[in-house]
Amino acid sequence: MSARRRASLGFDESRHGQQEQPVTRNCDLLERDVSIPFIKARHKSQSSIGWAGWLIVCSFSLLTPSAFLLLRTFRQQTGSSTIFDDAYHGYGDQTQGNDFAIKVNPTQSEQLDLQTGFVVSSEPTTREYVLNLTRENYAPDGFEKPMILVNGQSPGPLIEANTGDVLRITVNNFMPDASTTVHWHGIDQRNTSWMDGAYGISQCGIPPGSNFTYRFNVTGQRGTFWYHSHVSAQYTDGLYGPLIIHDPDEKVPSVGDEKIMMFGDLFRQNAELIASDYLSSNPSWGTMFGMVPPPDNLLLNGMHISDCSSSPALRFNNITREQPKNCKAGSIFRTWVKAGERIRFRLISHSTATPFWFSIDNHTLEIIEIDGVEVEPIPSTRVFVNPGQRYSVVMVANQTAGNYRIRATADTSCFTLPALGRTNLAPFNFEATGIMSYSGVDSRVTPIGSPWDLEAPVIEEIANEPWILSCRDLPFDLPKPMRKRNAYDVGERNYHYFTFQRKRENGVVRTSVNGV
Repeated sequence: MSARRRASLGFDESRHGQQEQPVTRNCDLLERDVSIPFIKARHKSQSSIGWAGWLIVCSFSLLTPSAFLLLRTFRQQTGSSTIFDDAYHGYGDQTQGNDFAIKVNPTQSEQLDLQTGFVVSSEPTTREYVLNLTRENYAPDGFEKPMILVNGQSPGPLIEANTGDVLRITVNNFMPDASTTVHWHGIDQRNTSWMDGAYGISQCGIPPGSNFTYRFNVTGQRGTFWYHSHVSAQYTDGLYGPLIIHDPDEKVPSVGDEKIMMFGDLFRQNAELIASDYLSSNPSWGTMFGMVPPPDNLLLNGMHISDCSSSPALRFNNITREQPKNCKAGSIFRTWVKAGERIRFRLISHSTATPFWFSIDNHTLEIIEIDGVEVEPIPSTRVFVNPGQRYSVVMVANQTAGNYRIRATADTSCFTLPALGRTNLAPFNFEATGIMSYSGVDSRVTPIGSPWDLEAPVIEEIANEPWILSCRDLPFDLPKPMRKRNAYDVGERNYHYFTFQRKRENGVVRTSVNGV
């Protein structure tokens, strides 16, 4: 098999020289027959191996553990920067010099609180991670549904790096029935465009039972990013996680603590079925094609509660959409802060279509980063986050010690079908909530404080809010980047024209750019 064909199938060619850019032609055919070479080679080797071969194999198997232990001891003694990753949990014995070791298998809570022991350094290195993708029943809000988990969890494990590092991430696809790719959202992919994870564009899918190793550098980048599937609507079913790039030379204000906040919408039906319905000429939830259905629930850091007493079925356009009937109520996310401390919240929207307002009761925020770009602080009581966007905000824990609600509120005025599907979200005010507790306060005590008015243009604590219109980002000229970059030279003939169109074609809704 040629190196080009092997690369397109997801093989790791790094051990055999430079990996070639994958070919995306005939992806379906290539993904179907990927296991054939393995099967043929296996039968051939089994039929030809003799007793001498088995003796060598057995001896090697006995010596391998000892060799591995010696290698690990050598790396620890020499301060190697190679990162060993546990095949399931995504973290392992990670060494950063002779006197420091990153936590072994940090919990999901520690990862979301960035309490992994990661060392921020200006010395670039290669960091290795392993992501195992499985399809399992999971109940993020109490209702169980088939989901795609990353190392047994959703959100997936935290990936951390320093600016200038090289990331080497092996994705093992243990799903029995679906190919996949992983996209590194916001990463520039300088000279590594084939590692972008865009299915059918930069690579073919990783077939069931196969793996692919992504390798790219993060030189010149810092801030908040995330990774997710780029096949169909798989990330809606759980295939996503945070990616944080640290920089010892950050320009943003210093803080005493950091936390990740990932929020998004939840559909209890399989996302690929919803996507298929969405692309049909007569979707079940609306009379017009191209309309996005309202979600069944909202999540904050992969969890939320459900109203188990409500009907398990939702009706759209006089068609009943069945919901899972087993419900355990779910739970909400909780985190703790120290009084007087400055905390950086890294906001990531993994939403499919729902825009959110993020806020914390009684606490003002300062926006300091937008999509991986450090900006001069922008005060606000809330942040409008569209699907896929990332922000960093700084909050000072300067209120009365107690429990306060963290709110990720769906902006229902942006819903394409505002009159439908609201009954299941109404009991929760169309928001996913968490609890922020001051240290020493019993987290079970009723929260204090009040929510901010998300429509108020003027707030006494910060004067004018920066948000002008609902369903809109910040005014383009408001954020001021803190790092100066040379503008690209634009010639008089450097014009590009785009026409976007959505139409029915053979009973299927298709979207095109310039007719393609």
